[in-house]
Amino acid sequence: MKTKFLFILFNSLFIFLLLVSCSPDKDQTELDLLIDAMHDSSLKLEKNHPSIETTHFAYNSDENTFYLGLTFKDGKVPSLDQLKAIFDEYLFKAAEVTNENDWKIAFENYAINFEQLLTDNKTKLLAIKKINSEEIELQSN
Repeated sequence: MKTKFLFILFNSLFIFLLLVSCSPDKDQTELDLLIDAMHDSSLKLEKNHPSIETTHFAYNSDENTFYLGLTFKDGKVPSLDQLKAIFDEYLFKAAEVTNENDWKIAFENYAINFEQLLTDNKTKLLAIKKINSEEIELQSN
């Protein structure tokens, strides 16, 4: 009887450990969801804002940094207030896939660079959200 109990106990423990070791990493799953959501949100910006011609999205895992590259129709960059509204909308929509539903919490551990894409593969920094910051710092240059 005791051997049967130990056999069942060890088998149960083995199955539990197997299930735990095979389950996906929660942080990686959430990051994958964020990456997909940010990509989708960037495409919606093109449709919702006539001043935006194209959007480009990237993520650098070594630096925990997301990049949103924008080109504007006729090269005309919207005002700082309009850019702030665009960036807030972008992050708000992307954060909807998280449990937080608040971009300031969802992206706390990430930096986000908002850039204007220029010719010859050059960029101009429009705004940045730093790691552990809740602010989007607009660049006025």
